[in-house]
Amino acid sequence: MPVGIQIRQVKYPNNIVEQDHRFIKKRVCAMLGLKSFRTAKSILSRIKAMHIIKKRTTADATTIAEKAVNGRMIEISKDEDDEFIKYEVELKTDRGEADVEIDASTRKVLEVKWDD
Repeated sequence: MPVGIQIRQVKYPNNIVEQDHRFIKKRVCAMLGLKSFRTAKSILSRIKAMHIIKKRTTADATTIAEKAVNGRMIEISKDEDDEFIKYEVELKTDRGEADVEIDASTRKVLEVKWDD
């Protein structure tokens, strides 16, 4: 075997790449394609940046809520009211289920409701 060639152990390495770009494909199909390389580069970089921000903030909200009530996340939703954005996280704990509201900008717990 020539020097510099690596053998991959993953049977389908392309699946990992395709899975990471699935969200971009959904957006581009809705836009009916891209007209030039320059606009494609600009639009795709912005779509990817927004996806990373959304993914990070949802993960942050989940972590904050799990620490607040010592539970595991069941469901998370984002609620936008008059430029005020909050996350509503439903968690399962030893005491039952809890609903935690988190301010998206300050990342502080606004309210904890317990379902007994």
